[in-house]
Amino acid sequence: MRTDLHIHTDNSPDAEHSTTEICISAIEKGIGIIAVTDHCEIDRYEVDGYDRSVRQSFFDVLKARKVFEDRLEILQGIELGNVMYDTKLAHDVIRAHPYDFVLGSLHHIKGVDDFAFLDYEEQDPEALLAAYYEEMEHMVEWGEFDVLAHLTYPLRYINGEQKKNVDVRKFEGQITRVLRKAIEKGIGLELNTSGLRQAYGMTMPDIWGLSLYRSLGGTILTIGSDAHTLQDVGSHVDEGMRLAVQAGFPHICVFRARQPFEISIT
Repeated sequence: MRTDLHIHTDNSPDAEHSTTEICISAIEKGIGIIAVTDHCEIDRYEVDGYDRSVRQSFFDVLKARKVFEDRLEILQGIELGNVMYDTKLAHDVIRAHPYDFVLGSLHHIKGVDDFAFLDYEEQDPEALLAAYYEEMEHMVEWGEFDVLAHLTYPLRYINGEQKKNVDVRKFEGQITRVLRKAIEKGIGLELNTSGLRQAYGMTMPDIWGLSLYRSLGGTILTIGSDAHTLQDVGSHVDEGMRLAVQAGFPHICVFRARQPFEISIT
């Protein structure tokens, strides 16, 4: 069973295609289960109108489920970003609809732009990464989400686009604390494959991060393409599954009604 549990539709401000187009693409590519996880950035909730787009995303998935019910399982998801700006609002957003799956993500640290927009000639990437994992640890302590998205997101830009070659293993202590707390709270980890189609050229996390999570006792692993176009739906999920097996995972997970269900990959 091929799955893709991180997909954006045109209800995300940076994505292009409708829920219907996304579903058709998944079917054509032989994917059996997807999760629509449109963005909801808590720090931009009112300014960017996420109250409207999140509601529209939810109802678009409801309609798509009826249309494609015999051909594709579509999970109701959301990518909840930057929750530490307002944890009460984040709590309320999650409970506004009966989601199957909530991704927790961190795209920037407080007071600093998204990692995608920083100039790492002017910024200290190692100091930013230390602050990133410190804030991520607080996010996991809050813990009202199901899976931690793209653990090494900043490297997509620090190493991928701006070629700084920072070794994330320098932050093993911080990352270990994040993962241990996630495991204690029953929060899973995402294997995000988007880096494989970008300049970064690696999954997030890579085999080192996956193996660390597994060695700490982590068992809940999802795979997501982080697609923002129909062309990228399912991108590199097969490579993701092979990497998961290499790291020692006998299964990946999908979520229904916020509960993980295992799918064997060995």
